[in-house]
This record gives sequence, structure tokens and C-alpha cells, in this order.
Amino acid sequence: DAMAKVHEDWVVTMFEGQVPFYRARRPSGYVLALTGIAAAATILLPYTIFGQAAFHFVAPTAADLGIILLLSAAFFACAEIVKNLYYRSTR
Repeated sequence: DAMAKVHEDWVVTMFEGQVPFYRARRPSGYVLALTGIAAAATILLPYTIFGQAAFHFVAPTAADLGIILLLSAAFFACAEIVKNLYYRSTR
């Protein structure tokens, strides 16, 4: 599933080091490009005739996309908090 791949890339980027994600070393251009392509395909595929015919996808509503974005942001924030607590406790 493409969304799982995008999520996996975010997780790898988040847990790459002990510093917060915004201070971490930027991933390579290839990783960023492939993650962007996967994210775009994940969002756009359900809106295409191919996605609906081949995979029986149903286009999500704006509210659905908002919920997904909110849950992803909450996961990201919780992961950063847990990572921070873990590294503080192991120093």
C-alpha cells in the first residue's frame, strides 16, 4: 500500500537520530523525490478512473483527508515526544 510506504519513509526520517526532525540532516534528494511521488500517488490515485476501476478505490472527501492529515500530525508529534523522552532517559 502506497500510504504505508509514505508513512514508513516518515518514520525512518523521524527516528534517524537523536535530534528533533527539524534539526536532523536533510534526507537525500532521491529520498525526498521518491517520498513526494509516493505521497502524490497515494492522494491522487483514488480520484483517477484507473484507481477506481483497477483497485475499487473510492475518492476520499475533504473531511476524510483532513482527518488523515490530523492523525498523521498527531502520530508525528507523539513520536517526537517519545523519542525525546527516550533519549533523555538514556543519557
